[in-house]
Amino acid sequence: MSWEANDKGTGDGYNDGASYPDPLTDGGPIGRHGKVGCIVLNVSGAVLMVKSNAWYVEATSTVKNRLWCNPGTANGRQ
Repeated sequence: MSWEANDKGTGDGYNDGASYPDPLTDGGPIGRHGKVGCIVLNVSGAVLMVKSNAWYVEATSTVKNRLWCNPGTANGRQ
């Protein structure tokens, strides 16, 4: 999964494809498109628009979801 990262300010948004979806860790996606969301490239190859508030809910969730999908863990994270 890849997303339009925050390229304004600290510059921590792009990390060679290894960014964390949690906005508090890697800056998360930027709200470019009307400042409400970003374009996301899904693992399947699909492209979708994800609203920033929906991203935040999934990024801070403690269960597996489309942002946290490490199959070797119980909660999808490290």
